[in-house]
Amino acid sequence: MTEDLVHAISEHSNPLFQLLDSAGDMMDAHALDGTVIEGNDAALTASGYSRAEVLNLKISNVLLPAAAEAANGRLARGLQGGHNTRSSIGVLTRSGGTMPLEITSTVSPPLGQPVAVIGVGRRLVANFTAAGGR
Repeated sequence: MTEDLVHAISEHSNPLFQLLDSAGDMMDAHALDGTVIEGNDAALTASGYSRAEVLNLKISNVLLPAAAEAANGRLARGLQGGHNTRSSIGVLTRSGGTMPLEITSTVSPPLGQPVAVIGVGRRLVANFTAAGGR
């Protein structure tokens, strides 16, 4: 993870950050090692975490076990040049509840070197299994 990426994503005066932060869909960015770099207001509100709590949290700490295992596979494919992936996952909220999401994610390669995963999520209301996805 580069300091430039962290700064660019979390620079709150950046117009792009402001746009993403105000989006109705949940968005997050995490480094390839799974460390959360940023989450927008929609993701924070839905999950119950504050921005301070979520920063430096490992994404695997909030994914259901089956979702975490599947995320590793998607990351491996993304690092090999794969495109956006779409899947259903289960996320643990701060209060300990489960939130089913449909996510689209991609490995973000600034200057050709992958350094982060960017994801967008929406709540699922049907066709979700408690095991971590569909």
